[in-house]
Amino acid sequence: MEVAYRAGHRVAVLYRFYAKILKAASAHANSLIQQGVEAEEAE
Repeated sequence: MEVAYRAGHRVAVLYRFYAKILKAASAHANSLIQQGVEAEEAE
């Protein structure tokens, strides 16, 4: 709540903002994992 207060936002606003970032980061991480698995299977 302190972060939201300092940023001048409600907690819900920060959750929505960071949820988008975390979702994108998760998708990128999954893509890298998939690439690694496919490279291992090709050997």
